[in-house]
Amino acid sequence: MTKNGFYCCNCGEEIDPWNDSICPYCNTKQPNKYRAQYLGCDIILETCPECGCEESFYTTSRYFDDCICCNCGAEVYFNDDDKEPMPQFTKIPTVTCPYCNSTNTKKISNASKVGSVALFGIFAFGKVAKEWHCNNCNSDF
Repeated sequence: MTKNGFYCCNCGEEIDPWNDSICPYCNTKQPNKYRAQYLGCDIILETCPECGCEESFYTTSRYFDDCICCNCGAEVYFNDDDKEPMPQFTKIPTVTCPYCNSTNTKKISNASKVGSVALFGIFAFGKVAKEWHCNNCNSDF
């Protein structure tokens, strides 16, 4: 297997984002949103009719357009007719980690910052000044 920089969200082993929706090392299902962001798909606001999740990922090619639920993997939208106009989806902005270039990030909440200050005092300044946390390399930025 070639080095591609995509790692299992559970065991950390490198896996193939195109073919391994389940890690071959620890049998953990990889979140669709995590794989979609790595593969460069747009995360959009489109409600899934199966589970009600509001986030889907959108892929397009010269042959078809496809929208898949980030939660359950159900097909939310599919179009293989180039005559039909494409719907306008609302993209969800993504934040990329400056250290490992992962989009598997989350915003550091104010409650977390207050908790850090209460626990560590002035030594928590480094975390208080940061806005985002990378779930891939565990860095704050």
